[in-house]
Amino acid sequence: MQKKFLVALLTIALCIQVALPSFNVLAARTIYDNETGTQDGYNFELWKDYGTTSMTLNEAGTFSCQWSNIGNALFRKGVKFDSTKTYQQIGNINIEYGCDYKPNGNSYLCVYGWTEDPLVEYYIVESWGTWRPPGADRAKGQITVDGGTYDVYETTRVNQPSIHGNTTFQQYWSVRTSKRTSGTISVSEHFKAWERMGMKCGKLYEAALNVEGYQSSGSANVYKNIVTVGGNSNSGGNTSGGNTTPATGNKIECEDMTVSGQYAGGINNPFDGVALYANDESCSFTYDFKSDTGDFTLRGCSNNSNMAKVDLIIGGENKGTFYYGNEYPAQYTIEDVTHKTGKQKVELVINSDDGNWDAYTDYLLIDEKNVTTDSGNDSGNNGNDQGESDVVVSNGVKTECENMTLSGRYAGKIDSPFNGVALYANNDSVSFIQDFSEGTHDFILKGCSNNSNMAKVDLVIGGENKGTFYYGDGYPAEYTIENVNHKTGKQKVELIVNADDGNWDAYTDYLLIDEKNVTTDSGNDSGNNGNDQGESDVVVSNGVKTECENMTLSGRYAGKIDSPFNGVALYANNDSVSFIQDFSEGTHDFILKGCSNNSNMAKVDLVIGGENKGTFYYGDGYPAEYTIENVNHKTGKQKVELIVNADDGNWDAFLDCLLISGKNK
Repeated sequence: MQKKFLVALLTIALCIQVALPSFNVLAARTIYDNETGTQDGYNFELWKDYGTTSMTLNEAGTFSCQWSNIGNALFRKGVKFDSTKTYQQIGNINIEYGCDYKPNGNSYLCVYGWTEDPLVEYYIVESWGTWRPPGADRAKGQITVDGGTYDVYETTRVNQPSIHGNTTFQQYWSVRTSKRTSGTISVSEHFKAWERMGMKCGKLYEAALNVEGYQSSGSANVYKNIVTVGGNSNSGGNTSGGNTTPATGNKIECEDMTVSGQYAGGINNPFDGVALYANDESCSFTYDFKSDTGDFTLRGCSNNSNMAKVDLIIGGENKGTFYYGNEYPAQYTIEDVTHKTGKQKVELVINSDDGNWDAYTDYLLIDEKNVTTDSGNDSGNNGNDQGESDVVVSNGVKTECENMTLSGRYAGKIDSPFNGVALYANNDSVSFIQDFSEGTHDFILKGCSNNSNMAKVDLVIGGENKGTFYYGDGYPAEYTIENVNHKTGKQKVELIVNADDGNWDAYTDYLLIDEKNVTTDSGNDSGNNGNDQGESDVVVSNGVKTECENMTLSGRYAGKIDSPFNGVALYANNDSVSFIQDFSEGTHDFILKGCSNNSNMAKVDLVIGGENKGTFYYGDGYPAEYTIENVNHKTGKQKVELIVNADDGNWDAFLDCLLISGKNK
């Protein structure tokens, strides 16, 4: 009965984008020697160098195996790809498994596979026999995936068997700190973590549940093996929208542009936008320029820890490059771009993709910054900056780098291309003390590289690294790290050169700290929000604020709390709060103030009218605001729900209030 259920479940779950053979349930058969093939929609393989082996191919992904007197043997069932796409292009890969695992000696129960360009053999080890792999002296670090902790290793194999014969290649390892023989393995999350640690994953060849033995004997019965592939990947082709002529200063959403290229297409994670996967892929639109100079700000990110580059082309002329150094969305600004007036084609074109990254683009802002040219003198403590432009930031604090404290052997002041500071080598830095009244801000650093190499500057607040500013060339630009959570009160803010390899220096002009619009009330909210004991209220234009403790609670464990704020705690999956909102418009920003109950990531889904609209994330116990922008939903009375997402028992979500920000139509 269990196996028949699994086959039915597999038919629903195996949503693989690349076409797989249709399948019917076949009778089990047993193989004894090296063989590859396809059964019930799964790829299987038995590989050994010598010894006695048997592998019984059961329904769908299940199988059993035995081995004795072997040198090395692998038994696996999963999915093979054609080595033409990265895991990001393929989509999320998950494996639900269960195994009666009985090793006698050296053996692994794991997810196994290969990538090409670079050639990598990878393991996600769930359990093992008498020896814990891979035998490396020291782990590169630890990661937490699916509620478990894994040590990460990288090893090198020299002239050893591979999918391309005997050759030299790298091995990547995630090895659980405690054994298990059943559960869910989020394979893509391991890939992401490896790449953040500098372990590049190439084009995917295979992902399979594997039992391996080495100079040992044993048996295993894999009674559950459901591989799910797909989601958050592009479908190719063009999006609708065509040419648009927005008013000067408007935001142009990338999903509304014309998309060109074989693989380019729409995405809905980490934002609604466009993914550009290969050279010459682009999104474009027509813009009617009234002025011949403007600032261009592109919000985007890389799909991994590699540097993504997007060229700005106006009227066929390259005007600079936007750089995104990781998968966290950020804004990059190219200032004072000169171009022809009138209707011009504006293109965002992927730059020199080498197969290791994809560019995700959200929206482009044209002249959205209030810029005025002063007479050579800044007010306040900024001194004289020889007529530079000042960026006017609402409630913001601008600090010139030359007025900060310099530290490091080579750090020094410069007067070109702006009055500022040059950071020449690792640990060169500038710093100052900032008294924060709130715990969340945007940080905008204007700077550049001293040449065409990528310059990197870390933002450190109170001794904690909060992200990296990236500058890809010698043209001054602003890079924004959004929604940084930090401690309040007086904190040391540092800008530290990151991993300088002698090929570049970082030039820094000024740092803008964009204060959030926050006022402290007297303890009483207007409208239906009740009393919140003097908590801070975020003032949102045309906004509606609803306290979570006034919403309807649902779920076995959901309950009210009075610390760290008056609100609600959601303790387990499907715990939720909800209310009815009468929407007159179909697009809003949703801002949820909350936190985790500890240092683990808490996740809360936003559901409107039964449709999932995104997820709020809280990385620690410090209350912070997380915004999901430009949510499209039905008008009229709709049920709004905040539902705890994939709680694995390691965290709870604490929720304070939800702000619904009206758009200025």
